[in-house]
Amino acid sequence: MKPGHLESTKEACLTALADSEMKAVAEVLARAGHDERAVVNAVQSTARQKYAEAVWEPLLEACVRAGFSEDAIALQRWALLQTIKWFVDRVPSCPVAEAVKDLLLEEYCYVARPGKGFRNVFSLRGNGFRAFCQLAILERFPAGQSHWIVDGFPRSWIAKAPLADVPRLAFFLTVRMKGVRPYFVGHRAPRWPPVVLEREAEKSLCLIAKSMELQPAIRGFMGSSWLNDPALAAISPHLGWIAAQGLDNGALLTTVGPSPDDAGFLSGNDRRRQLYESGEWRPQVGVKLWPRQAMIAWARSRESDLAGV
Repeated sequence: MKPGHLESTKEACLTALADSEMKAVAEVLARAGHDERAVVNAVQSTARQKYAEAVWEPLLEACVRAGFSEDAIALQRWALLQTIKWFVDRVPSCPVAEAVKDLLLEEYCYVARPGKGFRNVFSLRGNGFRAFCQLAILERFPAGQSHWIVDGFPRSWIAKAPLADVPRLAFFLTVRMKGVRPYFVGHRAPRWPPVVLEREAEKSLCLIAKSMELQPAIRGFMGSSWLNDPALAAISPHLGWIAAQGLDNGALLTTVGPSPDDAGFLSGNDRRRQLYESGEWRPQVGVKLWPRQAMIAWARSRESDLAGV
């Protein structure tokens, strides 16, 4: 971790909490009987259950009654800053790569000094806000273009895989992955531009592998997305590397059913949209499984090409 990074992050968060808007939110919630603990509980609930309406609605109502717009993100920022204040001192002891700790502190600084696109990132019911709730309580970690959480392979997915894949998938989960959890499960970074870059993906995977080395209980890595659809290479050749990544180094790829319409495959590419609307392409959720030792070995082999990771 960079010298002084923890102290500068804490200072940035305290400075943000002293801002007039943040102080106004604190006063409103205090008058309504909501203390810091209630807000931290709301953040923790959202991290684990998406939008936790029962815990957020009273806080939001208090702010709206005081004149804040329901679309304002002042409440979300104040809640995240208060939560970060509770958890930030634990960052140095987290069993993750040192570069990951710095990236985590940078995410905390973004909450303190939000930049471009912050209103979308902190939308109360959005995935970006949930991601920041997870970051705040140290249940999600950034690795550049990708983040990860600790989760597992849902057993219900076995029945959704192609019938021909089921035997090798069951063998792989049992013998190669040595169980269906715990895995590092990859997710897109909410602040990253909507472009997937191969070199940045490799950097992210190397940081994830380095962190995996520090956590012996983690059995491997899993990624699930329409971007892992094996058929995507024929539709969008420039994205074909995504599904192929890791397959020559011990990973397994299968599919577990159709991708939801709102997953993002309809954005930014007219050909994909046309093929989807005509019924010629139905994107699948591709699932990639990468056993612990195989992924760590791959990351070590890439160190010289990805200097500084």
